[in-house]
Amino acid sequence: MSSKLIAETMKDLNKKAVLSIANKNYEEASNFFKQAYKIANELNLDRAKHENIVNIVNTEIMREHYDEALEILDIGMEDVHSKKNLEFYHRMLFLKSFIKAKTGDIDFALTNLKKILVKTKNEVLRGEISLLIFQIYADSNNRKADEFIKKAIQSYEKLNDKTRVIDCLQRRIAYYHKIGKRNLVVYDEQKIKSLIEESNIEI
Repeated sequence: MSSKLIAETMKDLNKKAVLSIANKNYEEASNFFKQAYKIANELNLDRAKHENIVNIVNTEIMREHYDEALEILDIGMEDVHSKKNLEFYHRMLFLKSFIKAKTGDIDFALTNLKKILVKTKNEVLRGEISLLIFQIYADSNNRKADEFIKKAIQSYEKLNDKTRVIDCLQRRIAYYHKIGKRNLVVYDEQKIKSLIEESNIEI
């Protein structure tokens, strides 16, 4: 199989997977990603292999198949760790921490999320991590939540991702209402209004 045909085949499989996700057919999507992973693995295409592991895991999370997702992550993390690929190692550890948080292992989640946050310079990942830590703390009414929603907002502001900034502000407003600090929501409400007006964002 020529390199051009390989690239086209994998691109086609990923397109089919994305379409399946849009149609909420997550099992079909996972199967397409697995086919792409198999090709990448057989041809030692590391980046494509690791990208498809992340895609498979995300799809299994959508299906709430957490045990299967963790098994796939363990395979992927061992591979990327041996190749010293920190980009994918951090992404996979984030996904593992997300699953652990969903299934009740909060200590594992918080410990590893904070480790990644110290090490990674990827602002997209930093935003996702900060938002997840915020949610964990907010769910338990821990006042540390405020520290991490601020970090998430800072990351998305650096990326100029106004939609995600608005999402963070809305989450903080809900959190302030929950803990009885309604006097703190005015700034965030004004900020959201300003961002919507300047960006024509629909929410």
